[in-house]
Parts: sequence; structure tokens; C-alpha cells
Amino acid sequence: MFAILLPVLVTVGLSTGANLRYENNKPKAGVDPNSVQCDPEGQIFLLLPDTKDCSIFYMCTHGKEVQFDCPANTIFDFELQGCDWPSSANCILRKSEDDDIEGSGDDEEASGFWQPEESESYAAVSDLEETERRSKFSPVLDCKNPASAARHAPYKGDCQRYWRCEGGAIQAVYCTDGLFFNAQTQQCDFEANAKCETEIENELEGEYIVYK
Repeated sequence: MFAILLPVLVTVGLSTGANLRYENNKPKAGVDPNSVQCDPEGQIFLLLPDTKDCSIFYMCTHGKEVQFDCPANTIFDFELQGCDWPSSANCILRKSEDDDIEGSGDDEEASGFWQPEESESYAAVSDLEETERRSKFSPVLDCKNPASAARHAPYKGDCQRYWRCEGGAIQAVYCTDGLFFNAQTQQCDFEANAKCETEIENELEGEYIVYK
């Protein structure tokens, strides 16, 4: 009897432990994405969900939101602060600004946000800006490409973080114990060895990291 129960208890214990570890890896568990915003000083790391698309997320850079796309067939999990497979991720979208404005439904004249005679030019400008923004801030790793997925990439704006592929999805990871990411060795290292220095190239074009 005990011989039968022992494997069952061990299996349940391992499963529970795995679930606890997974939950502990969710830095924003229980946090409402509508209650947080980018730090104006740019000192706090934060990824925010989109208002409509689960495959889009925004990274806070110098207090502003910069759009990124999750790898194909993955969605953004705000609590996880990364992209994962739909079966494992929880898509939590933010409310759009229009949701908080009374009369912003079908009454276009009352809302003041839409001018029908300018709709065509507005759409053209919007599409152009969207194309430029996506091409400028494309994902740093292609997790579908084995050669790229095997790499770790530096995280722009934070020397203590880096990008990696996990299960085919890109994730931003913190170095532990106060270590810094070393781009040369592709691992976390002492600050003196990593020699990571963050510099601002252009406020309109984002930022880059210089390793010396």
C-alpha cells in the first residue's frame, strides 16, 4: 500500500513545486496593468501590454513606451513580463484612453477625435509611422532561428538584464546577485568584467549599450 502511495505523493509534490516556481517567476502577478505606467526618470524596468493585440507589448524607455512584437505564435504575459505560448500565457490587455471618455462610442462629432474629411490622410500617416516604428524596434532575438535562439542578447538601457529564448519565446531576464550581463561571454558577470555602460544616442531613436 505504501509502495503505491509513495510514487503518487512524489509526483504531486514535484508538480506543486513546479507550479510554485512558475508563479514565483511572475514579477507582476496580481498587478493591474492599468494601475502602472512608465517611470518618467526611466529607472524602473517595466513592460506593458497593448490595448487590443495580445502579441504586442511596450517597453518603457526614458519614460516613454516603445512598441515590440512577440515572436510568431506567442503572446505577451504582463505578469510574466515576457512572451510565451498561448497555452502557458495569460493575455491581460490595458484599457484604451477612449474607454474612459464618455460619448466616445459612435458619436464621432461629439468626441472631437475624428474628422471624416481627413480620414484618408490620417490613415496614411498612421500606417507610415507604424511601419517605421516596427522596423526600428524589432525583436533582438529570433527564437525560431536555432542560431539566434542559442544566443543571449544585451538589454538596451539596463546592464543587469539580458534577452534569451525560452521554449521558443523571447524573455527578458535579470542577472542575480547584483551581477551585470557580459556580452562577450554571453553570461552574467562582475561589473568590472562586464564593462557595461549605457549611453543615449538619440531620444527619438532610442538608446544603445556600449561595451568597453
